[in-house]
Amino acid sequence: MKIELIPVIEIGFEEEESQYIQPYPDNLYWLNSSAWDEYFTQKVEKNGYKAYERIKEGYPFYRISQFNSKKDLLKIVFLHLGGLNEEDRSPLEESCALFGGYVLKLEGQIIFTPQCCGTLADFESWKSTIQDEFQEGYICKEGHPCPKVERINEELEFTFEDELEGFIPPAIKSKVGRGEMIKAIEKCQIELDEFGRYLNLLEEELNQKRIADILIYEKE
Repeated sequence: MKIELIPVIEIGFEEEESQYIQPYPDNLYWLNSSAWDEYFTQKVEKNGYKAYERIKEGYPFYRISQFNSKKDLLKIVFLHLGGLNEEDRSPLEESCALFGGYVLKLEGQIIFTPQCCGTLADFESWKSTIQDEFQEGYICKEGHPCPKVERINEELEFTFEDELEGFIPPAIKSKVGRGEMIKAIEKCQIELDEFGRYLNLLEEELNQKRIADILIYEKE
């Protein structure tokens, strides 16, 4: 079984540049994907970003391996901190990790996407599922709702249920081999390391060291 754990981010937009791209498309983005895809394409273009590919048509997530433009990364970080104007921004050292998280794909099919408020710092919880001592627990606690994972022999069962709120889009209960998940997480780590290298190139502009530690792993 082919398993992929793909790190993705959401990218910020300037309200003054985006407000005229209205109205929002009808229905939810996974139910009206072509209209939402065109909407996001316009927002990306009007905000001066390169033409980045979304993880799936209409979805608001972008695989991090695409981001090697210093100009675009700096804008993404500035908007994450509060705005392009310095007086609007929070200090980087007080920031959470970049919004987004991880997409789980099985045999090319998306099973799970980041939920509300998820960030790249959720990677630690994914890593916890492959530890020898792991039996069960919730992951992706940076956001909500949170998937539940249970180890059954050499398989990991993912359950997507919450009494208070539904998963968006609805996620698919699945089992994956623990060995395959280990390999998927190792590949994901390589992608995070490369993305972190590009983030750390912004040290001079942001007057901050260890940028990747903050914006990927939320380390102080």
